Amino acid sequence: MLGLFRRAKKRICAFTYTHSQELFNDRISDMFCVAFENGFAVFDGDNGNLKSIVQSPYVDTSFIKTINSSNIVAIVPKDEGKIHLWDRNKGTFLCEILIKERTRMTNFFFRPDCLIAINLNSINFINFFNQTQISSVITSTNLFGAFDMPFNFSSEISAILSHNVGCFTFYSYINPDMRFHEIKAFNKDINILKISPNGKIVAVSSLGHSKVKCYRIPSGEEVFTVTLPISDKGAAAIEFDRYDSALLIVTPSNALYLYSMKVTVDVARSLTPISIRYDDHFSLPSSEFFWAHFGSRANTIIVVSQSGVYRKLKFDSNCKNLKVKEEKLLDFDIPA
Repeated sequence: MLGLFRRAKKRICAFTYTHSQELFNDRISDMFCVAFENGFAVFDGDNGNLKSIVQSPYVDTSFIKTINSSNIVAIVPKDEGKIHLWDRNKGTFLCEILIKERTRMTNFFFRPDCLIAINLNSINFINFFNQTQISSVITSTNLFGAFDMPFNFSSEISAILSHNVGCFTFYSYINPDMRFHEIKAFNKDINILKISPNGKIVAVSSLGHSKVKCYRIPSGEEVFTVTLPISDKGAAAIEFDRYDSALLIVTPSNALYLYSMKVTVDVARSLTPISIRYDDHFSLPSSEFFWAHFGSRANTIIVVSQSGVYRKLKFDSNCKNLKVKEEKLLDFDIPA
């Protein structure tokens, strides 16, 4: 079936995925946002249908972020230390936010309360409502943009690189004076810090190392380790599902590995041990680069390739394998 797809006219250069939200009298489904040459678009995560598309002046985009319940899209143009805010419904440019730190931006986050710019040697937290800086913190050289913070509005703890290679710590942007101890994870640079949705576990990866290590927040206790196949060294992306029951790891070779997580409560010892089990793997026939996220529906993974093909994977718990349930070419055509 893959051979029947014509290639998309435009290559996706940036991607972000946001989960569904339950409102008072409505439900907003999963959606994802992609940036391509001279435009960006928002799609329904459940079926890949186009929701809105906007023409933009950007030939290339480093990062694109949005919030499911908002009409605001935040874009970081390629090789520029600034954030542009757009109204995706009206297709209009709103404002530009300049980052005081002049070094290259290596990652970017957008939360309901703040914008977070991760630069080579610092992290800057910016108030979303008045565009003023809330706090900043110096880190070791962060070539890969290693950082994470739960999307939950009430969460203030983030995982950041500390001052030493292969080490990380935690940081409160509301209370910068709060101190957390440094955790040594690897001997080489950390490339990914990923916090679980409940904010209790952080997964840590280093390129060139075949293990992904997971630690409790904020104690730093190592709770489990995932050992990747010998052919894969490190992770290119890590995702937890919304229910803290599964973990996916995408490697630099563009292979996806799925694991089940099981938490057991030991009342006598006041512990919650976590066991991990390998379930299945997935890759595209061409080994093409792709983004992968758990959908809000149980046992569902959404995969979007750089060439613009949407795939919905479903994990069959009986057969213990991943199956492609839906695939389609995304619509990038901007109305004249």
